[in-house]
Amino acid sequence: MERSNIINLLESAIEQFSKFLSSDLSNWLLIAYNNREIFDLSKEEWKSMKFPGTSGVYLIFGNSDKLDNAIYIGKASYTSTIGYRLDYHLNNPARNLKKYPMLDKQGRLIMMDKVITISMVDYWFFAPALEEFLINYMHDNNVPLINIIGKYEI
Repeated sequence: MERSNIINLLESAIEQFSKFLSSDLSNWLLIAYNNREIFDLSKEEWKSMKFPGTSGVYLIFGNSDKLDNAIYIGKASYTSTIGYRLDYHLNNPARNLKKYPMLDKQGRLIMMDKVITISMVDYWFFAPALEEFLINYMHDNNVPLINIIGKYEI
């Protein structure tokens, strides 16, 4: 699936999720999404990337020789931050070479190359719900996911 199609699905998912919220919270979420940050892992130096020190949701995009445009969807809520979670996922000895490997649920090596972050400072407690919603929405739309939820593979 083309990455532009995945971004369109992400926007649709955010709109769908916002329908479950009051108008004030819906507006807040749409503003948070419109203020998202995009990081190009293949171009920026690791030390120069300033990932948000806030709670929220993040998507990490990558490719392999057998899987195009796979994504990992994660969250940082309560005591965690997006920056801390991304450091956990992407910190590796090859990061100075701009290489960020992750394994998908079948054990395939995916080279991650882009990150989208959605900060949710005031309403951090929505991060787990949005993460679950996005994972299921993307799964239902046949987006290749790296995620495993609990004991159940998606």
